[in-house]
Amino acid sequence: MEKIKKTITKKKNNDKKFNIILISLSIVLFLVLILLLSWLKVSLYSAKDKVATEVVNNYTNSSTIETIDPLVSEKNLIAEDLVSPIDTGLDPSLGSEEADVTIFYFSDYACSYCFEQGEIIKKIYDKFKQDVRIIWKDYPDLSSVKTFSYQAAKAARCANNQGKFWDYNELLYQKQASFSELKGQLFLNLADQVKLDVTTFNNCLTSSAVNNDIIENVSEAESLGIVGIPYIYINDQGVLGSISEEELEDMVETELAK
Repeated sequence: MEKIKKTITKKKNNDKKFNIILISLSIVLFLVLILLLSWLKVSLYSAKDKVATEVVNNYTNSSTIETIDPLVSEKNLIAEDLVSPIDTGLDPSLGSEEADVTIFYFSDYACSYCFEQGEIIKKIYDKFKQDVRIIWKDYPDLSSVKTFSYQAAKAARCANNQGKFWDYNELLYQKQASFSELKGQLFLNLADQVKLDVTTFNNCLTSSAVNNDIIENVSEAESLGIVGIPYIYINDQGVLGSISEEELEDMVETELAK
């Protein structure tokens, strides 16, 4: 009997030691996972910043007219950590600055899902015009200034200088397939369609006038931890990916009720 009791006690002690080892191992693995994710995040942002910086370096001394603003440095590209987007007053917007709800929309003209989400955002604005403000934020591909993604962002900013951003924005999404054939002529054709001063528009498009605004938007997105688009902020509440009109309306109403 005594021998059985000793055996049971020994088994309990072994089980206890095993549980302690298992818990300790789980904690170590959890900490390793946290460190790995942190390293991956830093590496990802560093890589994107490096790409953006290389674009600046590659095109600053280029003889072409399609250049990134030479005043943009690596320091400019890496902003302080943010908790919500910045209303600089330089980004295209719809609605009153006194609105209770601001929807910041990070988007890219080469993203089909972004167009669909943008249409939903416009419907929400139409429903809550007195209470909602929309602020557009560019998040294009910076791997080359010659991509449709970047050139479209620049063209829309130039249209914004003449107060026609949203009309031009709509056409860009609709006509993006024509870029492969028309290249830069597409942007001039669209400028004519929305009744812009085409000469003024072209001067903007072939200069560095709006480059810094686009780069700063990308830097802002990275500082906020945005790694995918479409991305929406309803005041300071961030949402990644597409959301329905009903979901967005509920979120706006929740913010208005606060």
